[in-house]
Amino acid sequence: MKKTLLLFVAGAMALTTNAQERAFGLINSPEQASVDYIALKKAIKTERGGSGTAQKTTAAPRWYSYVDYFDLYETDLASSIAISAPYLWNDTMAMMAYSGGIWQHNRTVSLGLVTDPAYSGFNNFLFFPGEMKVTSTSGYAVDSIRFFGNYGFNPTKTAVVDTLRVAFVYGNGASTADIYQANTTNPAVLPNYGLTTGDTLKNYRLRYDSVTNTAGGTTRVIRDIILNNSGTSPAWGDTLSTGAYYGRVGLGTAGTGIAIPAGNMIGASISFISGDASFVAHDTVFGSTIGYKYNMFRPYVAYKGTTSVAAFPTYSPTNRNGGMFKTLPDTALGWGGQFIPQWFWTAGGGAAQSQYPYIDFHIVCASCGVVEEEVGVTGIRQITSIEAYPNPTSSELNIPFTLSGKADVEIALANMLGQTVAVTKMQGVSSGKAVMNTAGLPDGLYTLTVTANGNRKTGRIVITH
Repeated sequence: MKKTLLLFVAGAMALTTNAQERAFGLINSPEQASVDYIALKKAIKTERGGSGTAQKTTAAPRWYSYVDYFDLYETDLASSIAISAPYLWNDTMAMMAYSGGIWQHNRTVSLGLVTDPAYSGFNNFLFFPGEMKVTSTSGYAVDSIRFFGNYGFNPTKTAVVDTLRVAFVYGNGASTADIYQANTTNPAVLPNYGLTTGDTLKNYRLRYDSVTNTAGGTTRVIRDIILNNSGTSPAWGDTLSTGAYYGRVGLGTAGTGIAIPAGNMIGASISFISGDASFVAHDTVFGSTIGYKYNMFRPYVAYKGTTSVAAFPTYSPTNRNGGMFKTLPDTALGWGGQFIPQWFWTAGGGAAQSQYPYIDFHIVCASCGVVEEEVGVTGIRQITSIEAYPNPTSSELNIPFTLSGKADVEIALANMLGQTVAVTKMQGVSSGKAVMNTAGLPDGLYTLTVTANGNRKTGRIVITH
């Protein structure tokens, strides 16, 4: 994957909740880590265990990953997602962002994500058939959090013990909740998201606790992960086959977790605490020519867009999921008590991108139902079931399908340029299985489309060799 530059720049906005919020600019260096997303997805699937085939009759526990959803469904943004690894430090004293020939102080002390498991995208039958279905009336529980990134360290500093601090919260969007709703009606901002003057853009935020450098609130649960690099890498922590770090922390009793009332969203923040007593204020922590002078953590963030073309997601009032960053200093900008949501980055000095930290939540719900095929006024859809496996695939892709009646079927695989690279046609069938040879296709993301009697279903396939 080509190297990417991640620039976050916030535009000036007047918010109904806080009139003091003003322009904010955060610049991350061209020396950002380039992450192979395809390899990462394959490694994550392996870490989850098994083939990923959903339970068809029971609401088995399920990982909720908005990054996975974002990759599959954000068709309004032209490019597929990429992964960046921005800098994270516990204060503003570290030099690590290089821009315009000038070293700059780090300003990112934490990042977070809000996830709404009742969002309709998580209940899409094509990709989640038979998996647990959380609705707005469902109470559920979260028993663990997982996240991904790079833990870079200086091999001479084997005595240094660093800490990753994970904070979990939940809230229903009320003004007093730990995850609360804020609004903007700024006419300069609304057009970016398909809105017009007089509309209201609703966004959901994490509160900030300056003492712990994490999400704050009465529902908060903090878990610390100790990063001890005294052994040879990867002995210092949990790693995937790609060498990426993944952390996982438990919440409550295993399999039981923390009970979340119906209608609530869940959120988490990730913060890094350096244990290096030798750190000198204003020293450079990391650089391409010096490597890691001090240990540091760089969380993975999924994004769309480029450094020259802004990519703004179309606003949907039912989508309460959001990524956000916490920056310092911020008192004069009015962001002191909260994380800055992605909605408040505009083109500015660099292109804006839709951004979500790679944080997943494991949810259990014995009373929840499962994702089933929708029934409309004209009866069950023509394509009643479809699967594609293995995904990711290297040499062969199997696509079994079932229809509610006999029809002519076309199954097509296309690359991200829209070019059809494989197609199979069957006539007058009610079920079948197409097998496509993918051994000669380049690594990358592909779109699978199944068409029958004008009814069409699509999905994403990852090919990796």
